Amino acid sequence: MAGGRRLGLSVVGLAAVAGRGAGLGPGHGPCAGISALLHRGVPARLGPGGDVLRWRSGPDAAGAGGSRDAVGVERLCPLCRSRPDRTFPLFLDLRHQPCPRAASGRGAGADGPRAFGRDRGADAPRHRPGPRRMASRPSARWRPRSHPRPCSTRNLLMRYVFCPSRDAAEAPWLGATQGKTYAPFGQVTLRPDTRLSTEGVDQVRVQGETLAIHPESASWAFLNPDEAALHRWMDGRDFGALAARMDSADAALDFAAHLWRRGLIALNGARAVDAGMFADGPNYDEGHLVELLLTEKCNLACPYCLAGANQKMPAMDETIALRSVDLAFAMTEARVLAFEFAGGEPFLKFAIMQRLVDHIRNHPGASGRTVFLSIQTNATLLTPERVDWLRDNDIRVGISLDGGAQAQNSGRPMVNGKASFPALMRGIELLQQGGVPFGGLVVLNRMNIGDPDGLVSFMLGHAIHGFRVNPVAYLGDARKNWDRVGLTQDQIIAFFQALLRGVIARRDLLLEDNIHSMCRFLTSKQRRTRCMRAECGAGDSFQSVAANGDIYPCGRATQSPGLRLGNIFDDGIESLSQPARRSARIAEIRSRRPADFDDCAVCPYRQLCQSGCSAQAWESYGTVRHKTPECAFYKTLYPWLMHLLSFDAAAFDHLNRCSYFEGGGVRFQHDFTPARVAA
Repeated sequence: MAGGRRLGLSVVGLAAVAGRGAGLGPGHGPCAGISALLHRGVPARLGPGGDVLRWRSGPDAAGAGGSRDAVGVERLCPLCRSRPDRTFPLFLDLRHQPCPRAASGRGAGADGPRAFGRDRGADAPRHRPGPRRMASRPSARWRPRSHPRPCSTRNLLMRYVFCPSRDAAEAPWLGATQGKTYAPFGQVTLRPDTRLSTEGVDQVRVQGETLAIHPESASWAFLNPDEAALHRWMDGRDFGALAARMDSADAALDFAAHLWRRGLIALNGARAVDAGMFADGPNYDEGHLVELLLTEKCNLACPYCLAGANQKMPAMDETIALRSVDLAFAMTEARVLAFEFAGGEPFLKFAIMQRLVDHIRNHPGASGRTVFLSIQTNATLLTPERVDWLRDNDIRVGISLDGGAQAQNSGRPMVNGKASFPALMRGIELLQQGGVPFGGLVVLNRMNIGDPDGLVSFMLGHAIHGFRVNPVAYLGDARKNWDRVGLTQDQIIAFFQALLRGVIARRDLLLEDNIHSMCRFLTSKQRRTRCMRAECGAGDSFQSVAANGDIYPCGRATQSPGLRLGNIFDDGIESLSQPARRSARIAEIRSRRPADFDDCAVCPYRQLCQSGCSAQAWESYGTVRHKTPECAFYKTLYPWLMHLLSFDAAAFDHLNRCSYFEGGGVRFQHDFTPARVAA
């Protein structure tokens, strides 16, 4: 290499990385500019995001007392390259293309241009390399399986998706507030004796491709066969051995740098992505949510009703309603406070709801806090006056519906057995005419699972661009009607896959929120969606108050007596969060981790689903110390989404254009440009 001279290298990251004793240098920001290293000839841009490889010589390359050549790679932060008046998209593609130097012949050596692996053209010359010595086995010769030359990861085919603006925001926040290392950007240089380790990283097959994933940090990338073989081989070896095995030190450095930034290798024991990223919880504080079940009566008769609502159930009186709000404001730790009015059908108690909104808006405890209001309604009782009230009070609206006329009338009939679809459509039209944004909530059950394309058509046809599909859970009335409404995990998986394919095929602005939340988990080190993680905040940052004043850890638990925390009129109750502090059940939920359960502890996707919903585990297995009954759904959908985003351009484009659903709409992101090697 380099005329027989040895390489001298070191490692630096976005911020000071844990493990200085492991040979890591101090922090180096992502916006530091072009490397000062000198290149013998014209510098070549070799990677997505603007990687620049240059050579340098002299004593500074090896430290005091040495004169060695060194190779460094510095990635220009994508944020530095953006226009200040543009925002970054949700996802930025990182799909590595054939090296421009290899394609043009520059830097290819005496043999001329090289083509490797899947990028080899039909006319590419085939060369047989001479003997190459390896550090650990001096007599060994190595050839990758799919081509005759040593693997060049200048032709990286590594595929993954990431969000540069989110990474740039999360990296310092994770370090400052959570004590977690996260260095997805920055300069990476390596010494020949830098130890490489793939410990803790799994390789699994997903639709014929190799997925490398570090389960504890949820870091992942698809590798081509040669990259996967190198990744397995390098464990426990040093960088010098890797450089000797590949066709250049530049290629070895590029490969190792990408793996390190993705959290798929450790360098001298140090990682760019903290191995215990989620050991202490979700790395996110979403504020405090209080759900008020204003009534457990309803004008519909859904056979799967989570609240078990019917005409014989109680309704909340004004005393209970006002005390619930006062106890919520007594939670001094809640700087962001959200109230959701639910039921039953909350518009059956419209007068109390009006009184509550006035009480909340004028409450002395609201000073210095951010307060949100929302309502979950079936929309059948809306009037023009009520729509004006919703708009004037800035109340976010979610509409419960099951799709078109057939699905709606069979799954959500009126209590007298009549069709509810006409009343639903009247409510939707009133909201749209009144300028009130809203989103849809669909309960997936046996009566509407057969037509995912029809659901897409209904949403687009009625300008509902943001919606969520929640599979029916074994909770509430669904328990006694399971033979009529229940679904298998295979049915649910097939529906979601067909639904997303249908959404993508329409090439329209339509977002299903559960899928989007999962995609966000694939590009973030924060776990924002409560119901898709182990430590969900149930009882601590989320309480549900039933119509009779009983306190539950969340809305899904209101039909589970074993999860009841108390009543707002119990002696000593001073705030809604107080009962959770003395509840053994909430302590179990708070400490719930995937490592606690045998199946989850060995699952490569364990820090994506984080064992799922505690309330569903309780209802299905009688304990919160169990994985979710929806395990198969997450275990199938997460790798499927990884593959879809990484290999399907249409899917990537659709999800890249849609941002997180808030208040019934999705926003365009106009400036998406894939990061690719310059041609």
